[in-house]
Amino acid sequence: MKNIFKGLGLGFVALALVVVGASQASAVVTLTNLAVNTAAGDAFVLGAANTTGSITIGSATHTGSTTLSSGTVTGTTTTSAFPILADAVTTGTALYMTADALTTGEGILVDHTTTVIADGGSLARLSSTSIDTGTTTGNLLDLSSTASTAGTQILGTFSGLTTGIGQSVVVDALTTGTALNLNNTSGVMTTNGEMLNVSAAAATTSTGLVRITGAALTTGAALQVTTAGAAMLTTGEAIDVVLGANTVGAGITITGTGTYTGVGAADGYLNIVGNGLTTGHAAKISTTAITTGTGLLITGSAVTTMTNAGSYLRFSDGTTDVFRVGTNGHLISASADVAGGEPALTVSGGFTATAETGGNGVGTATDSRGRVSFTSDGNAGTAILTFGTAYATAPVCVISPADAEAQANVDFAFVTTSATAMTINYITGTAVTADLWNYICME
Repeated sequence: MKNIFKGLGLGFVALALVVVGASQASAVVTLTNLAVNTAAGDAFVLGAANTTGSITIGSATHTGSTTLSSGTVTGTTTTSAFPILADAVTTGTALYMTADALTTGEGILVDHTTTVIADGGSLARLSSTSIDTGTTTGNLLDLSSTASTAGTQILGTFSGLTTGIGQSVVVDALTTGTALNLNNTSGVMTTNGEMLNVSAAAATTSTGLVRITGAALTTGAALQVTTAGAAMLTTGEAIDVVLGANTVGAGITITGTGTYTGVGAADGYLNIVGNGLTTGHAAKISTTAITTGTGLLITGSAVTTMTNAGSYLRFSDGTTDVFRVGTNGHLISASADVAGGEPALTVSGGFTATAETGGNGVGTATDSRGRVSFTSDGNAGTAILTFGTAYATAPVCVISPADAEAQANVDFAFVTTSATAMTINYITGTAVTADLWNYICME
């Protein structure tokens, strides 16, 4: 019995030496099949008092698994299953992992197959309540791949998703910032290169594969596309809508349901501003195979609804409607004054008093329509209407008598034109009368 206690004493001394030696620098303690089991408190602590050095579990030559296991917990901070507390880290790294030999494996795999994750739950969550200001790296998540060329860098597969959301970005406090930024400043994109590709080949009745909602938009733009400006080539396009072989449906639809009253420079369901345009086209429509179709269809309100002030089509020089198509197909041509394009009437030969008035009784005469009045006093002569703006070539002008005096001289009058003027010529005339003529000119 004495020898047994003596042996136990020597064993305890040896154990004490090992434990004491383990507290010294560079000491090595080897434990085989060690189980530490306590009911409460810290079950096992490594480096509780360490201030320098590192604590290593496992080795590079280890080929087995290093398993950390925890039971059911409900904590979210220090009472979580595996808390990692690195609150003193400033410029270092709180959690570092290398997987240089990885090929078809995973660097991190979080597997979930059983319970239903509800509101508040997440398989992975990064959270920061600090006022972070970093701009050269991602404050919450920074992904970098500098050598990959053809691989997929981020892949999200949600093959069972039906009414849910694949990805949601909430930035309710955003003012001058950017919710999503796709940036390429050095790579030359060619052929199938894309900054964003949205593909849904199976979609048939969707209200919008891409939808932009700006319900509170006031002076901003829901979508803005900026191109290279002067660097754009003739084959470049800011927006390209390819319909393929479709036979019905619309390429672009603009729908407004409000009582629209906008008439300003920035108004209009479709507003094209090309004030730098000189010899090009502001808009082009090509329908080279058209037979019974319509190149441009404008559908307005009923004749009983549209007033004389309404227009199906209107052309303006910025101050005056030079031509418009009004209610019931009325054609209206107008000009403001001589400086603004009104023609001027002069006479020669035996003609005297002159005047030119608006052909519709309202406004003034134009280069395309109006009335001229002159006194022929029974002699031959000419009345010359010089156009406010010269035509490219001599137009075709037709005159008709607008009073009995002009009707009496119908047999003596004929019209000649040049690019700059219309001339009413009298071979002779009746007694002294003030003749009033209508005219219409078209090039």
